[in-house]
Amino acid sequence: MGFYSVTPGSTDYIIGTPLFKKTIINLENGNKFVIEAENVSEKNIYIQSAKLNGKKYTKSYITHNNILEGGTLSFIMDSEPNKNWANKPEDRPKSEITNELIQAVPFIKADSKTFKDSMIIQLGSPLKNAKIFYTLDGTTPDRNSQEYKNHIVLTEAASIKLISFSDNMPASLVIESSFLKIPKGRSIRILSKYGKQYTAGGDEALIDYIRGGDDFRNGSWQGYQKEDFVAIVDLGKKTSINKISTGFLQAIRSWIWMPAKVEYFISDDGKNFKSIALVHNGVPDNEYDAVFIDFSYEFKEISARYVKVKAKNYGTIPKWHLGSGGDSWIFVDEIVIE
Repeated sequence: MGFYSVTPGSTDYIIGTPLFKKTIINLENGNKFVIEAENVSEKNIYIQSAKLNGKKYTKSYITHNNILEGGTLSFIMDSEPNKNWANKPEDRPKSEITNELIQAVPFIKADSKTFKDSMIIQLGSPLKNAKIFYTLDGTTPDRNSQEYKNHIVLTEAASIKLISFSDNMPASLVIESSFLKIPKGRSIRILSKYGKQYTAGGDEALIDYIRGGDDFRNGSWQGYQKEDFVAIVDLGKKTSINKISTGFLQAIRSWIWMPAKVEYFISDDGKNFKSIALVHNGVPDNEYDAVFIDFSYEFKEISARYVKVKAKNYGTIPKWHLGSGGDSWIFVDEIVIE
């Protein structure tokens, strides 16, 4: 058409070379904006002069409002550039946005979202002179909150919120992130073999308190094909517990089904296990929408050091599915023991 939006956020369109002799834009407001290029061809690519609604036009850009108002933008084209057209500073497009400035949001630097003993986090802003204020209790920060000066050391779980301010600019949006403290001494031993492409970062991902969500491709889910899922969580010492949950995902378009059932066991020595619960799946196997649920069991408080989780694989993919006869997957994330 002969113009292009170069700078995101700007209402200016930079004029270039039209490809067509005539283009008509039918606008939603009922107006029409017409672009005409007299003599345009493969050789005649240079603008000699321009008119907007019949009046001489010397700018090398048009505005969004020019287009919305409707009218005609006419060009005379030739094979040689007219270096006198649109060459004055006031005829050139803006190379920066100077009005309605937006405060850049601050950012958080941390090695992980979970920790066992302590964690150092750092805050920053793309703007050199920005001042950052934050809270650690989940409340919304303002200029009266704690100002960031140096790194922050977390020793307990925290929900940090931060905001930045600069002179002559509005406040930034509030940024929030949560950091979780994992109980000391816990470890996990997985007796099944997860797929190389669905590791979730390793065994510890199943006890890191970070949930996978409803997208199996986000890197937080572990996938097991053609086998049951079996894992043993070591609580580090004999511990009183009253609830066990394990999260599973179903996305049958990708051959992922809920386990048929999940069984929970406890032990004091890690060798001799006693079954304490059997939780059956309640999600229909023909549910095509992605869904994730916890297979949970609550019980009267008992004491144990080891908890075993065994999830039964759905099995061979049924005949009504496009993957008929194939091997189904189990996708698991997060074993929570309370």
